[in-house]
Amino acid sequence: MNDYKKWFTDSWNESCGLVSPKKISTLLGLSGGSASVLPIWEKKKFKIYRYSPKSRPLLAWKDYLTEEQDRRDKINGKASKTALSIESEGITENDNKA
Repeated sequence: MNDYKKWFTDSWNESCGLVSPKKISTLLGLSGGSASVLPIWEKKKFKIYRYSPKSRPLLAWKDYLTEEQDRRDKINGKASKTALSIESEGITENDNKA
């Protein structure tokens, strides 16, 4: 879980800049000051999503596991199915006709 927290923080900071507990509370729809947000977040075990590059708007635990598997596959010399599916995202029938 600590790896996920570090990954989340790093990827959030990379795409959004540093984030405050108050900003997290706003994203989660929680009310209250920043001091009250993180205990609620921990208690309810919210799965935090982050804003990422516009092509992939949400990223969460499942994406972390997928990225970790892709990283391991690259180390072991296997092809990444995820990278392939991400590249083909957003292509529609109309795009192919153009």
